[in-house]
Amino acid sequence: MGVPSFGCTALSCMAAWIDGVDLPIYLVERRPGNRLVFAHANAALLDRLGLTRDDLVGRDIAAVLPPRLAARLARDVRRCLATGASVTYEETLAIGGRDSWWQTTLSRPPQLAGRMVLGVAVETTAARRREFAAAEALAEMAGRFEDLRLYAAMAAHDARGPLSTVAELLDLVLDEGRGDAGNLPLLALCARTVATALDQIGGTLERGRALETSPPQPERVDLGRLAGDIAAMVDPAGRLRIALPEGEVTTDAVVLQMALRNLMANAARHARSEIAVALCPAPRAGLLTLYVADDGPGLPPGVAPAALSHAVRRHDGSRGFGLDALTRLAASRGGSFDTARGPGAPDLPGALFRLCLPGRALLPAVAAPAARRA
Repeated sequence: MGVPSFGCTALSCMAAWIDGVDLPIYLVERRPGNRLVFAHANAALLDRLGLTRDDLVGRDIAAVLPPRLAARLARDVRRCLATGASVTYEETLAIGGRDSWWQTTLSRPPQLAGRMVLGVAVETTAARRREFAAAEALAEMAGRFEDLRLYAAMAAHDARGPLSTVAELLDLVLDEGRGDAGNLPLLALCARTVATALDQIGGTLERGRALETSPPQPERVDLGRLAGDIAAMVDPAGRLRIALPEGEVTTDAVVLQMALRNLMANAARHARSEIAVALCPAPRAGLLTLYVADDGPGLPPGVAPAALSHAVRRHDGSRGFGLDALTRLAASRGGSFDTARGPGAPDLPGALFRLCLPGRALLPAVAAPAARRA
């Protein structure tokens, strides 16, 4: 079974139980010198990571994981050890050259003398990819729907003009009693028919103005953790200085993650040494404003995001959503995506993008200049 000999029956029993579970599970132990070491890992975790037990068990987490990911795990493990409370979070990881999404729960088993943390991970990649695909499809449908709505409104408006003219002429004929007396009932019927058509066209225009897609329900998002996960993916070796915001928000979680992934991946491709992500005051109530900036060469003068049709190519060969598509995606949720600089925007010399989405900050967010570094 490969369990290290700690002279602890409770650990042996725990390891035996872990090995019988078909979910990725591991134990992290705090050792002298405040070191955090993988004490055990089951086959499900080792298979998913493509590692052997010797690659993981008995080694410091900082020696096994990329720097950013190791730092984040160490922070959560120490918090769990210090408080005794479980820690549950979603994270995005790059495993085997592919992006994947996980929900991980850390807990401190009381039978292990408070020196170990048990981690259980459940993969949510399939669900996340379905959400992303649905968001992309919705953005596309929203654009087509808006085109159709405008076309119908224009058609109704164009039809109302000539009918209004006919109605005025019929009124004139009826009021002045022109034409044969036998034709007056027919003219009156024409006038009523035109009036009915105008009422129907007016109703169509009103329905077109009122018809909108229902926005998705906002979700609570730990923006600092989300941005930190993405930083660990786009810069796993820690080559760049990345300023991240703190705080939680409520907004469309899927669109926020899609946008932030693509913007930070784009920034990592072009940055010389620094990226900044900042959550700042919105231009109007009910909106969140998120900036992503870098110190790279920047955008050509006057170029808007909608003109940038290329999608970011990720490390696994797949392509991102594309900066032009982010404009449509944000608009489909009642937001916007542009390159405008507002209060609190990061002061870096390269490209700067601003994303506005319906939502609100639940905890105070720290702007980029004073934000923590990933």
